[in-house]
Amino acid sequence: MTAREAAIDSLAAQRGVSREEAERIYKQMLTAVLTDRAVDRAADNVGRAAMWTFVAMLLAGAAAAFGGSLGRTRDVIVAR
Repeated sequence: MTAREAAIDSLAAQRGVSREEAERIYKQMLTAVLTDRAVDRAADNVGRAAMWTFVAMLLAGAAAAFGGSLGRTRDVIVAR
């Protein structure tokens, strides 16, 4: 007997339903768990992407400020 079959038999016994109904409940529960895991993984990946986007924007801002300071016009003193 596999773990899946044992879980289905246990579900049927505890809830007092047929084996077919227990299999349906088992599939619904398994789908819910796998969906939750996928959502958690997606949220982690989005968070990671947001953090690296922030770091990239911060570095781009620093590079722009540095480039702007190098390219600014200098005060020219004109002799009279």
